[in-house]
Amino acid sequence: MKIEWGSRTRSLNLGTYPGRRCETCQGDRPFGLWLRYTCDYIFDPALSKVLERKYVAVCESCGQGALLDTKTIEAALKKDPIPWQDRLGFVVGAGAIALVALVVFVVTHLR
Repeated sequence: MKIEWGSRTRSLNLGTYPGRRCETCQGDRPFGLWLRYTCDYIFDPALSKVLERKYVAVCESCGQGALLDTKTIEAALKKDPIPWQDRLGFVVGAGAIALVALVVFVVTHLR
């Protein structure tokens, strides 16, 4: 069995962001809303934990972006956009390991 660990960064397209002025294009442009997050993992994705989140409004014309306030964006979202494996991977993986350890303990002590 190969033990794998590290960190990775992923980007999620969350749809459109209300039009605003792009400082690079010098005009009102459509923007996309992106989430860039980093997580550490062991046995990808069995044990993973999100370390950092950044929400960015990206101009659909030139690709330049502007960081947005995380708390403001998350308050407006209906649910957490990060897949559950990345958000809860550590909890689920640790729970599975604890369950296996409990079963081994019970089986060895009932003999």
